[in-house]
Amino acid sequence: ILNEVNATRKKSFRNTDILYVSRNDLDPIIKDFYYDTYGIESLRVRDFSKFLDDVNNNYPRAKALTRSVRELKAVMKGRRSYEDDFLKLKGSLHDILAQATLLGVEKNNTFLDLLIDLLKRKKQFSRKNNAWEQYHHLADWLLEVATRMVIKGSSIEEEFCALAKYSFDNCSQKKVISYSWQAYIEWSRRWDEMKFENQKMLRELIKANRFERELGIDKIPT
Repeated sequence: ILNEVNATRKKSFRNTDILYVSRNDLDPIIKDFYYDTYGIESLRVRDFSKFLDDVNNNYPRAKALTRSVRELKAVMKGRRSYEDDFLKLKGSLHDILAQATLLGVEKNNTFLDLLIDLLKRKKQFSRKNNAWEQYHHLADWLLEVATRMVIKGSSIEEEFCALAKYSFDNCSQKKVISYSWQAYIEWSRRWDEMKFENQKMLRELIKANRFERELGIDKIPT
């Protein structure tokens, strides 16, 4: 069934639209396999009834937030802007990229400028108190962009690298206070998904900045 769903799913920037909910912990290897192979994101939920109630209660707000994705053209023209609450969600950029594909504007310079602006806003969210998940989100967003387009030599290369450096500066292979372990895991897990040119570009960035060995950045696979 999953193979058939995956084969017939419309291809886009959106990696996942299926959720697997479990009351028990899942092995990270299993989670990665189902995400990479079938586009299934796994969630651990202790109280299933409460989870369904939360989904139902938050549906109107979620619908209102995601409605702004349909207004991508208006955002690009400066007539509208995305709400902070929407951009604080991990999946918001994935939806925006999918919309850009449908509109055929993913390589448009105006869209690329907007993309950098969104990444910068995500960076600002990470600087707020108790916003550790935003470091993880930022790594996910940078990787998502780097898997979809060649950034090396593009108009956004310099600003993208500055944002990647910020992410590297604030992630850690070990659970160290003030550093994001989840961001490191994201970089390590998805490194090979990036375009080869982008891998080379970021490897040069890592080497040039001599990131400290204890942060584990040097162990990100080539």
